[in-house]
Amino acid sequence: MKQKLLLVTVIAIAFAYIESSVVTYLRALLYPEGFHFPLEDVPSLLVFIELGRELATVALLLGLAFLAGHSRSQRYAYFFLAFGVWDIFYYIWLKIFIDWPESLFTWDVLFLIPFPWTSPVISPVLVSMALISAALIILFMEQHFKESFHLNRWEWFGELIAASLILWSYFWNAKHIGVSEDLLDYPYLLLISGLLLGITIFAVHIQKQYLKGNPP
Repeated sequence: MKQKLLLVTVIAIAFAYIESSVVTYLRALLYPEGFHFPLEDVPSLLVFIELGRELATVALLLGLAFLAGHSRSQRYAYFFLAFGVWDIFYYIWLKIFIDWPESLFTWDVLFLIPFPWTSPVISPVLVSMALISAALIILFMEQHFKESFHLNRWEWFGELIAASLILWSYFWNAKHIGVSEDLLDYPYLLLISGLLLGITIFAVHIQKQYLKGNPP
């Protein structure tokens, strides 16, 4: 498992380098004076290519997880790990390349599918840290207890609500990014509520499935 963890992490870091390089080129072309809101009008072809690049990114991370894991729960875990490491190092590489973002509270466009997601950088970083932590816990618990991680339908429903709250915070400014320099305040309450709900459901499940009467 240590070898797979190392391999997935290295590939995610390398892929983050590629993604950051592409964004560096795009910003040099579209925002020579620095990235800012409102967003510039982008040629339709570039928008189409960007949408394809985002789909390709998710496909590659899913493929990596599928190859690394031997069960459904392991594949979830390796996807969470790869996505989280990729997302965090995406910003690390951008900081190295172009000294951006200025801080963790700098606004960014996260995805374009189905419409632009926006938030301060700290939000995806916190989500990625939670995903990485969950991935490592799942993999460790499965190896230690020899039992696959699995949520029941109500726990899945709760996690979907948690994810929806976080996504809602990203969609909050979707209508403003192309028309105004001043975005609405980021709804941190939605982010924190989603993270706390998701983490609580996960922690309670770990306690029930692995730790109740079975100290590690």
